[in-house]
Amino acid sequence: MKRLVLLTVLLLVVVLVGFPVFASGRSGGSGTQQVTLRFLNSMTPVKAEAFELIFAEFQKDRPNVKVELETVNFQNYRDILKTRFAAGDIPDMLYWGPKENRDLVDAGRILDLSGQPFLKSFTDDTLKSVEVNGKPYGLPYDLLALGLYYNKDLFAEAGVEVPETFNELMQVCETLKSKGITPFAEGFKDGWAAQVDYQSDLYSTLWETPNIFRDITAGTKNYADFPGVEAALERFDKRMQYAQPNVMDTTNEQAIDLFATGKTAMIVHGAFALASIRKISPDGNFGFLPNFSSNSPGESRIMVGSDTIFMIASESEHKDVALALFSKIATPEVAEIWAEKLNNLSAVIGATPEATDPVLKDMKRFIDNGQAFNIYSIDILTGQLDDVWRKTHEQFAADPNRDSAAYVRKLDESLENIRKTSS
Repeated sequence: MKRLVLLTVLLLVVVLVGFPVFASGRSGGSGTQQVTLRFLNSMTPVKAEAFELIFAEFQKDRPNVKVELETVNFQNYRDILKTRFAAGDIPDMLYWGPKENRDLVDAGRILDLSGQPFLKSFTDDTLKSVEVNGKPYGLPYDLLALGLYYNKDLFAEAGVEVPETFNELMQVCETLKSKGITPFAEGFKDGWAAQVDYQSDLYSTLWETPNIFRDITAGTKNYADFPGVEAALERFDKRMQYAQPNVMDTTNEQAIDLFATGKTAMIVHGAFALASIRKISPDGNFGFLPNFSSNSPGESRIMVGSDTIFMIASESEHKDVALALFSKIATPEVAEIWAEKLNNLSAVIGATPEATDPVLKDMKRFIDNGQAFNIYSIDILTGQLDDVWRKTHEQFAADPNRDSAAYVRKLDESLENIRKTSS
């Protein structure tokens, strides 16, 4: 999703990491020939820093390999990826998940990792996030959690209790507003942030309708057949009514700054935002909750999955070197470097940096208590269906009228057009 998740400006930055690496041409052996792995990605700047750190661990044994990070805006990533493959300008490594890029998987352009020993570093549930037709096509590196960050000090200042339902959340918003505290920070100038807000709500409910995207893709159902789609849009609209002014002119980074500096009490975001929040406010008194979708206490869940997923292009000339890199970074020792830098939860078994941050403790508590839903445990949208789905969330956020029922009809009209052109 991140699956679900994220840069704020269109970039095409090439970063050369490190020094020479230990491989001979295409063999990955102990030669001296220079090897450059080209990695097309949409990582945030802090994630790029974390990648440099773990790649440096790989380079300790393989000093004549280097990596070329080609970092682009998340919103443009899929289009750039398609253009690059169509032009034959194929990177060695890719970012994002195989489920979201199933067209490339089905075309044989992503390397099947079946049988690779490093897959033993992940639980079966984690590997679901990278499986297509039962085969793994990626390395899931950390855990994604989408939900609601909140400022405990601002809650205490306003005299409000932590909500347990959506209606209670709305009551909290009213009280905060009456005390002169802006409830939500939203940075929808970066359209993907609107996707995060909506999807963190709807996707956490899909344990009730797990076949939704399978049926949509098969053409047997429409969005109108799933009332939860419209209900989540309505909740999205209500949250937006308690945000700071000009959310469509506010970038994701600016929204994070508003929350981290105490100018708003809440922000809907993913675990991947925690490093940026802590960079601004290392000691901020923050907590984490579900993006409430229910009015029954204890029923709302956080959406979880795999955030960072690395893949290898099957046409890469350096598949063996990339596989060696995967083997190295899948060790607990290296995975802990990534998790500590980003202040997140590792997907690697045995990588257990101490979760001292109360936000991480909250996330883990919801996961351990069963108040989490793994979006990758079900079929998700891919290709054009996914593009239209995501774009509609952005359009809804930008529309001052925001008619939820009208947008469900719009989604179904788009579905009909896609089905006609593909039949």
